[in-house]
Amino acid sequence: MVIVRKYYPTLSHETCWLILQESGGHYQHNSYNSHMDSNYHYQLIADALAWLERNQKKQPGLNQLSQHMGFSPHYLQRLFQEWVGVSPKQFLKHMTKKQALERLRQGHTVLDAALSSGLSGSGRLHDLLITTQAMTPGEAKRK
Repeated sequence: MVIVRKYYPTLSHETCWLILQESGGHYQHNSYNSHMDSNYHYQLIADALAWLERNQKKQPGLNQLSQHMGFSPHYLQRLFQEWVGVSPKQFLKHMTKKQALERLRQGHTVLDAALSSGLSGSGRLHDLLITTQAMTPGEAKRK
């Protein structure tokens, strides 16, 4: 967590944990670039993560993120993967899953949990939880 905070001090605690979980708990920043490039890339990725966190409910795609950041989708995807350890889509998927599970555990209906997490309906939440947790929303709610 400390290492992630070093590179991303403005991110929320939950987002830093997501980065660690997605990288298997062994976050490593590849530092083969020069110091100036590293500082530039650090700021770029910190901005991308913050933007994804702010816009999570809109479920933005790579094209929207790259347009916002002013870089090509290919370049941003490669840089994001290098620094964060997962693609922007995977990162967004896990933020959405975490938010939906939290809502379900708070007693929200499956539809409410899906919609408030940025998904288009309960079927999308079902697909998300089956692929990431191997459980249905109903099973997740009962846990």
